[in-house]
Amino acid sequence: MAVAKHPNPHTLLSLCSRQAIRPFFEWLGEHCRHIEAVAMDMNTAFDLEVKRHCPQAEVVYDLFHGVARYGREVIDRIRVDQANHLRDDKTARKVVKRSRWLLLRNAEKLKDGQAVQLQELLAANQPLAHGLSATAKLNGLADLASIG
Repeated sequence: MAVAKHPNPHTLLSLCSRQAIRPFFEWLGEHCRHIEAVAMDMNTAFDLEVKRHCPQAEVVYDLFHGVARYGREVIDRIRVDQANHLRDDKTARKVVKRSRWLLLRNAEKLKDGQAVQLQELLAANQPLAHGLSATAKLNGLADLASIG
């Protein structure tokens, strides 16, 4: 395995646009065709440039960002759908609609009373409970990955 070192690696830490990332791949030049895999977060600009310059490379997203994205997109979608199903029950709908940060917060970081609030929400809403259970399982995989 080889790792390319850019002459100024600190500039790579703050890259967020395709135009900012492109010089790195241009610097690599022909070496891009030998790259087999690239590990990254889910930065769209970086992803697009990797696919452009290293189309043969497998892209591997880091687990932390995968789990975070699942939480933001899947749990949020379930929450919105459940709120829509509760149109006729204004009180229950309001509870579900306002639960976004409670559902996305790490269980170990819940404040006083939030654990009980979360338990009550999940007991009353099975789809949210299933979605959060899947998140916990993904977090368990992330913990296992960090051990190895």
